[in-house]
Amino acid sequence: MLDEDFAIRAAQNWNLFGPVRYVARFHVETGFLGRYSTRSFGGSAAPMLWIAAEELDEFNAHIVGPIEVIHEFR
Repeated sequence: MLDEDFAIRAAQNWNLFGPVRYVARFHVETGFLGRYSTRSFGGSAAPMLWIAAEELDEFNAHIVGPIEVIHEFR
């Protein structure tokens, strides 16, 4: 999710991933992100990157700096 407010609402309200949900922030090399499109989910206007599961290792290799947990919901 590219919108922090939407990510917070989703983590608070969607119990899809278990009893503890996190919102994390991280940066990805800008040039690498150009290969992905953004889409909206569930009628929301909040954009999300769509990354195929088989591309996650490559995506993760382009993360720059730390991954920060900025919110936790139980």
